[in-house]
Amino acid sequence: MKRQNAQLQMAVSFWQAKRDTLRNTVKRSFQLFPFLGLKDYQSSLLETLSEMLAEHFPLPDPGGITDRTKLAEPDMDLMPLNEILELLTNKTLETPHEPYVSIDDRFWPPYIELLLRNGIAVRHQENCNKVRLENFF
Repeated sequence: MKRQNAQLQMAVSFWQAKRDTLRNTVKRSFQLFPFLGLKDYQSSLLETLSEMLAEHFPLPDPGGITDRTKLAEPDMDLMPLNEILELLTNKTLETPHEPYVSIDDRFWPPYIELLLRNGIAVRHQENCNKVRLENFF
C-alpha cells in the first residue's frame, strides 16, 4: 500500500510539473502575440512612408530639363529618397562602428541637402563625401 501511494505521488508530481511547463509555454506564446501585430504595423508604416516619399519627392524628370541645365547632363540612374533612407538605415544597423555611406553619382544632391538641412543625416568630419544618419536618442 505504501509502495502504491509513493508511485501515485510520483505520478501526481510528474503531471503537475508537466502542467506547469504547459502553462509557461502558453504564457510565453501569449506574450509574443502582441509582437506579431507590431510587425504588421511596422510593415504598413514602411509601405506608407515609401508611398509618401515617392509621391512628394519624385526623381527629376528628364523631359523637364531646361536649356540652362542641359549643359550638365544629369546621370539618370539616381536613387529615390526612400532607397537612400533605407541604405542609410541598413548601414547604421549593420555596422554601427562605421555607419557612413559614401556619396557617389547615384545620389541626387538635392536629396542629400534635404537630409542634411533637416537634421536627418550628418556629414563625416573629415570626408565630406560620406554621410550617416543622425543619432535620434
